[in-house]
Amino acid sequence: FGLSLEEVQLALIYTYATKPITSEISFSGTVNFYSSTSGDPNRVPAFTLSAELFFVNFVPKVVSVSLKGELSILDLVATILNLEFNPDYPNISFENGMIYYANLA
Repeated sequence: FGLSLEEVQLALIYTYATKPITSEISFSGTVNFYSSTSGDPNRVPAFTLSAELFFVNFVPKVVSVSLKGELSILDLVATILNLEFNPDYPNISFENGMIYYANLA
């Protein structure tokens, strides 16, 4: 199992010439999860998570996470915790999707 963190970005807009002072901060990045720790540069990720966070005046306003590939919850937990699960457990998988939260108030 291997990880790579890519396309990490931070953007900051801070307006101090007006009253009230406003700020906008955004973070984004991509995490690739590989099924092996091989250093092969041509390997394809098992799945990829991309996230974006947007803050206005240091208050979170928008969070989005997108998934590319297939994410098996049992496989992920088993790999992270180095466990083996009973094969009779139901396996939940997610495939190519997006979830977001927006606080526009």
